[in-house]
Amino acid sequence: MKNFTKLFALAVVILGFSATSFGQTGSATATAISNVAAALDITNNANMDFGVVYKNGTGGTVVVTPSATPTNIGTDVVTGGTPIAAKFTVTGDPLHTFKVTIPLTTTAVSTATGTKPIGAADITVDGWSCNFPVTAGVATGVSLASGTTEVYIGATLHVGANQLVGNYITAPFTVTVDQE
Repeated sequence: MKNFTKLFALAVVILGFSATSFGQTGSATATAISNVAAALDITNNANMDFGVVYKNGTGGTVVVTPSATPTNIGTDVVTGGTPIAAKFTVTGDPLHTFKVTIPLTTTAVSTATGTKPIGAADITVDGWSCNFPVTAGVATGVSLASGTTEVYIGATLHVGANQLVGNYITAPFTVTVDQE
């Protein structure tokens, strides 16, 4: 009987410390959330206009600065008229920033009919600029603080020495905006 009591006591101790526990459970809850932001959109409000370039026999460059009131800086050419920087309006979620990508390549200019007159010198546009700091054609961290931001694009027009008289136009150039 003494052994039975010891064996019974040992069984109670072993079962008392077993890994099985009864009535001990826990749980927690969570929710899933999402923020649906306004889509980023860009609209062209004004095309770039270098104004009137007067022939002088030496050619030169005309620069339109990227601002709401651009300046037309002529080098070796006489300019007139009112220069206009290309203007775009970007709309989106005011809590986000975006990046602007502007052209880096030189764009050829032709007459309004799309052809270069026989004997006409090449007119090109390059030196693209933006009203936000640009590195390698991209401005980053542009704010949409109020949900709307205006982007102005300027460039440099190169006119040949004996440029024929006429109205000239570039092929469309692309300005791209991407959410950051």
